[in-house]
Amino acid sequence: MPEEQDVQSETVCPCVHVARLPALAPLTAISWNDITVPDSFIQWIRPAITRAQSLIRERDISVVLATAPPYSNLVIGSICASQCRLPFIPDYRDPWRMMNTPPVAHQ
Repeated sequence: MPEEQDVQSETVCPCVHVARLPALAPLTAISWNDITVPDSFIQWIRPAITRAQSLIRERDISVVLATAPPYSNLVIGSICASQCRLPFIPDYRDPWRMMNTPPVAHQ
């Protein structure tokens, strides 16, 4: 598995640990986004849970925050929080703001 990047941002309190693991490439068949649940990053769920659980144990984490999309992040966060008996905070981003094309007006 690729190296973990430990990221500290000016907007994050020094007491907050942000761990970003490089994502595997999304599945690339034409219809994968339509048939994979929750999204095309499902193959990342198992290694991310393993790493997150070890971080929770190593760093005495008290809450799990996951942001989406991709929605597989919420699956990872929910499972880790449940198994470690921690509070879970899901952060749902606005998918309309992430689209590359403007919405089409219907008449």
